[in-house]
Amino acid sequence: MGVDRARLDQNGAGTESGVIAAIDSRTNKVAWKKEYRPGRPSGAMTTAGGLLFQGSPDGTLEALDAKTGDRLWQFQTGAAGGPTAAYEIDAYDMIMREVKH
Repeated sequence: MGVDRARLDQNGAGTESGVIAAIDSRTNKVAWKKEYRPGRPSGAMTTAGGLLFQGSPDGTLEALDAKTGDRLWQFQTGAAGGPTAAYEIDAYDMIMREVKH
């Protein structure tokens, strides 16, 4: 789903960027993509309801529409962290993300 790239800035120093992209399995073409600079996004998680949760390098946890890539929701966690996980309690879907302070 994603591709990481290394780039050189004007002074020749390395800068990291990352891309998250959705590929249409029927056409094998990129349906949408979102680029992150600087840094790489954490592992993405999708739900049966069509949401994609993604942690940004700046500590933002965001929910994207898995079909369009449109941002539906975001929350600043205060620090970068690990991948997102989902679980259910009493018929409520819960989303969690490890945050490193």
